[in-house]
Amino acid sequence: MTAVADVQARTVHATVEIAAAPDAVFRALTDPDELARWWGSPDLYQTHDWELDLRPGGKWSCQARSAEGAGAVRGEVLAVDPPRLLEVTWEPSWEEYKRSIIRYTLEKVPGGTRLSLFHR
Repeated sequence: MTAVADVQARTVHATVEIAAAPDAVFRALTDPDELARWWGSPDLYQTHDWELDLRPGGKWSCQARSAEGAGAVRGEVLAVDPPRLLEVTWEPSWEEYKRSIIRYTLEKVPGGTRLSLFHR
């Protein structure tokens, strides 16, 4: 895995290779049951009650718990091209729903999928 944060530009770019087919990785990014299973960890930050309307203009949301308390994240689906692309807005309650954009791209590679994330 590689990750680069550019604080001045307010961006994060991360890439990881996952030993799973692009369809399975895409499903993990878009299925509410799958998202609740892997997003966060019980001792730090846990998400639940995911909802996702997987189409451009569709809304998504989840609830979150951490040691600091409860919160919520919401957003809108900007682009979707299964299993290659997902772009959504990210609007967390703890930042007063300030909007940023996350773009996931998935590429089939030997042994699985290369997942790239660009958050701006």
